[in-house]
Amino acid sequence: MEVIEVTRRTALSISPGRIEPNHPAWENSRKPLAGEFPYRGQTLFIVANHFNSKGGDQALFGANQPPVRSSENQRHQQAELVRSFADELLASDPQARVVVLGDINDFQFSETTGSWSRAGA
Repeated sequence: MEVIEVTRRTALSISPGRIEPNHPAWENSRKPLAGEFPYRGQTLFIVANHFNSKGGDQALFGANQPPVRSSENQRHQQAELVRSFADELLASDPQARVVVLGDINDFQFSETTGSWSRAGA
C-alpha cells in the first residue's frame, strides 16, 4: 500500500491495506491495517495496530533488575514503521486527519510510545 495523489487529494493505493507487510519488524506479529474513510465531508486515515506482546519479557518489578525486555526492539521497529507511514501522509497533505490506535503492548514510558510523542503525535 502506498500514499498517492488522486485528483489533487491524498489517498491510499489500497484501502484497507497493510503497512510494509513484508518488513522483518512484523515477523511473528500482527501487521497494522490502514484505511481511508469518509466522515462528515472529510477523509480520515485510520491505522489499527496490535504490536508484538511482552510475553517473553522479564517482570518489570521482578528479581532481575533491570529486567530483560527482549520484545522491546521489535515494537520500536513497528512504531517507527507506523510513524513513517503517518509522516508520509502528512507530507502529502499537512492537514490530513490521521488516527493511529490499537494495542501497542508497551508502557507509557517506553521508547515505543516515546518515539511518537517526541515526533509531535
